[in-house]
Amino acid sequence: AAMRAAWAPWGPVGALEEAVAGADLVVDALFGIGLSRPVPEAVRRALGPAQGRVVAVDLPSGICAETGRDLGAARRCDLTVTFHRRKLGHVLGEGPAWCGALRVVDIGLEGAMPAGVVQEALPAREALAKRAGHKFDHGHALVLSGPSGRGGAARLAARGALRMGAGLVTLGAPPEALAEHAARLDAVMLRAVADAGDLAALLEDRRISALCLGPGMGSGAREAGLLAAACAGQAALVLDADALTLLARAPEGGAVRDGVRRTRSVLTPHGGEFARLWPDLADRLAASEAKGAVFSKVEACRAAAARVGAVVLFKGPDTVIAAPDGRCAVHVAAYERAAPWLATAGSGDVLAGFICGALARGMPPFEAACTSAWLHGEAARRFGPGLIAEDLPETLPGVFRDLGL
Repeated sequence: AAMRAAWAPWGPVGALEEAVAGADLVVDALFGIGLSRPVPEAVRRALGPAQGRVVAVDLPSGICAETGRDLGAARRCDLTVTFHRRKLGHVLGEGPAWCGALRVVDIGLEGAMPAGVVQEALPAREALAKRAGHKFDHGHALVLSGPSGRGGAARLAARGALRMGAGLVTLGAPPEALAEHAARLDAVMLRAVADAGDLAALLEDRRISALCLGPGMGSGAREAGLLAAACAGQAALVLDADALTLLARAPEGGAVRDGVRRTRSVLTPHGGEFARLWPDLADRLAASEAKGAVFSKVEACRAAAARVGAVVLFKGPDTVIAAPDGRCAVHVAAYERAAPWLATAGSGDVLAGFICGALARGMPPFEAACTSAWLHGEAARRFGPGLIAEDLPETLPGVFRDLGL
C-alpha cells in the first residue's frame, strides 16, 4: 500500500499482471546481473501472461548472470540489450535460449581487459596462414585407430588434421585394420601400430609433432599401453573419447598423468567424460544447478585444467576452454553463430583432428583449442542443413578463404 501511494502522483497505479497482459511491448528491467536466487512467484505470474514482445535489460529476469541457469524465468525474450560486453549468463547454459536476439551496446568504457576475464574463442589467423617451406615445416600429425570395423572416427580425425594444414598426417592402426583404412584414404599415410612398443618406436621420429588418441580407439589393455607410450614421448597430445576413459583410470602421480602435464596436451571431454575424470567437479556443477548456487561451467573447467596440468576443452553448445594458468575462453554456438547441425555423429572426432593439426603446426595448446573450436562452428554454419561429419573438413578451405588466408 505504501508503494502504491508513493507512485500515485505519477499516474494511475494498477496490478502488474494486468498491465503486462495487455501491452504490445514489455521491457523486463526487474532484476539486474546480480540475481542469484529464485525469482519471486509474483514476478513469474506477472511476466508469464505477456502476449506482446518482451525486451530484457541486461538479462531476462530469472537467468543467472554467472551461470546462465534458469532460476525461475517466466518469459522468453525477443531481444536482450546489455552494455559494454556480453556476460557469462548470455552464453552459458540456458541463457541463449531465454535471451532471444542479443545486442551489446557500447557505453564508452575503455582500457585493457582485466586479467582473468573470460574471452571469446577466436581463431589465431596469423598462425593459420601458411608460409613457404617443406611439408615437415608444417608438422606431422599421427592419429591412432582402433580395430577393424571401428576406424571411421580415426579417419575423420586424420582428415581434419590434414585439412587444418598439417604437412603430413599418418594414421597408426592395428595390422589387421590396414586394408580397411587403405581402401578409404589417399593423402593420409598408414603405419602398423600393433602395441605400445610399435608406437614408442614410431615416436622416435621427432618429426612427429602431435598425436591424437581416442576416437574409436578402444579402452582395453592394448590401448592403455598406447596411452602410456604416448605420454612418455615428446609429441603434443590430443586426448579424446576412449583416451579420456583410460586417463580417468590412471592413478594420480603416475607416469601417464605426469606425461599429460609435461607435454603440450589438450583434453576434449563432453559432459559424461568430464564426470568420469573429475566426478567431484561434475557433482558440484550438478548440485549448483539444482540449488541455484553459483558454480559455473567456466569454474569447473578452470579447476579441471589446473588439476590435470593441460588445456581442457569442455564440449557443448557453450564450449568452455581453460588453460592451467587460468586463461579461459568460451565458444558459443548460439545467436548469430548458432550451429545446430553439429549435433551429428563424428563431429567431435573431426574437432579432435582439427586440434591435432593445429598442434602439429606448432600452435600453443590454448590457441589451438580456441582456433579449432571456432573453425569447427564456422564450417558447420557455412555448410548448413544436412551437415554430416565428413563435410566439416571439406568445408574448411572455404572458411580459410573467408578469413583471407
